[in-house]
Amino acid sequence: MYGMRISQRSIETVRETANIVEVASEFTALRRAGARFTGLCPYPDHNEKSPSFGVSPEKGFFHCFGCGKGGDAIKLVMELKNLPFAEAVSHLGERFGIELEFEGRSPEEERAAKTRTARRRSAYRALAAAAAYYHKYLLKASVAEEARRYLKGRGMEPSTIEEFRLGYAPPRGSGGFSAAARKVGLDRSALDAAGLLSPRGGERFVDRVTFPISDLRGRIVGFGARTLGTRSRST
Repeated sequence: MYGMRISQRSIETVRETANIVEVASEFTALRRAGARFTGLCPYPDHNEKSPSFGVSPEKGFFHCFGCGKGGDAIKLVMELKNLPFAEAVSHLGERFGIELEFEGRSPEEERAAKTRTARRRSAYRALAAAAAYYHKYLLKASVAEEARRYLKGRGMEPSTIEEFRLGYAPPRGSGGFSAAARKVGLDRSALDAAGLLSPRGGERFVDRVTFPISDLRGRIVGFGARTLGTRSRST
């Protein structure tokens, strides 16, 4: 696959779609700081104790104010995974369910590409449905009262919760999103493709405040989640 040339249109799609926060979170722990995320620089030749590495999800770029390195998700993967450009693009395309266009693709590759496209669309649908479910659960469910107090205590106005579609993944024993997903025709393979299941097959998010992570096209590509204590995680 890497011997074929990736079309420029596909490269631009990867740049626009690959969520820089999710990609960077693979290499360093990030914390939200306003509209940006910050963390310790992940580059091995830059050891620091105070975070100087910033990520802008709106612009799709990262920049370290300490060592000066910066760029998009493709460059970050190239440099930290030591991959050539085409392999970095393919890696991100696979990770975010993007069907890449190649010159001279065989019929077998065309069929495989259609399968990936169907899987990607199913994942986007599952993520959108999960965001709606978690958001409604936060607003309506009685067991989400602690989550509502948690957000209010951190200065979250109702308008902010609505704008960013913040939500709450219910505790175990409350049915969870998997049960709701079946009612709208989403099977477990769709939830797995969307990263909504744990390695053991259960709900990935349980008893957590959730915030959707969107790409530049407004599509939900993952979730950040925070417990009502101090621990946090993303997917």
